[in-house]
This record gives sequence, C-alpha cells and structure tokens, in this order.
Amino acid sequence: MIVIKGSKVEFTLKDGRTFKLPRDYGMIHDPDGAELNRCTFYFASYAKTGKPAKKTSRKATRYFGNKYRQKETRVTIPEHGWADIGEAVEIRYERTKGSQYAAKYFHVFKKRSPMLSRSGRCYRLELKDGCVVDDRGFVMP
Repeated sequence: MIVIKGSKVEFTLKDGRTFKLPRDYGMIHDPDGAELNRCTFYFASYAKTGKPAKKTSRKATRYFGNKYRQKETRVTIPEHGWADIGEAVEIRYERTKGSQYAAKYFHVFKKRSPMLSRSGRCYRLELKDGCVVDDRGFVMP
C-alpha cells in the first residue's frame, strides 16, 4: 500500500545546497514494498479523493496512529527519464497533519548519502537496499 507520509520537504545536499520542494508535494512511500521499492521515496503532487482508504496496512497504521483515518489519493510516478540532482545528507519534512505524530522531523544520512533525482515534476530519493524506515521515520541510512 502506497502512503503519503508527509509534506513540506527540504533537503541539504552534499555540496551544501538546500533543495526545497513545493509545499504541497507529498512524501510518497510503500512501506511494504508491494508496489514500489520500499527503500525508495517519491515526492510529487497528488489528488485527494476524499474517500476512505479501502485497505490499510499495519505499518501505515503504526506510522499515522490508530485514530488517523487514511484516505485514498491518486499519484502518478514516472517510470523513466530520471536525472540526478545530488546526494542528500539531510531531509527535513512535516508528517501528515491530523496524524498522531504530526510534527516537523529531520534525518541526517550519515553513512550513505542517497541520491535525489528528478523526472518531470516528480522527485525520487533512493535509500539503497538495507534501509530501515519504520513508524519512527527514517532510521537508516
């Protein structure tokens, strides 16, 4: 199940640049890896349907909290045409409003800097195999 985990995303790149995404872009992730690589995050605009999610995953429920009611959204992710922007050394973001853990968060990528890339108006952050992302957020790298 693909979920929108947050917004207002900003990166610090290895070369010292700050890279800020549009405020309304969602942080798109598949924690189970059923439809997308679980170690890859996408960032893009999305359409809210207002309809309750037909199914929810246990991992998503732990991330948002038991009281948060997940809704269906629509998002399009390009398959091709990705161009590297730079290696990310830090990510800052806000967790989804209304969720139990809604707040501002950040994570420093210490050992391996994931590559931030772009295709059209969509961005991708590849954390590499062996990543750990759970209800606490980014854990490793």
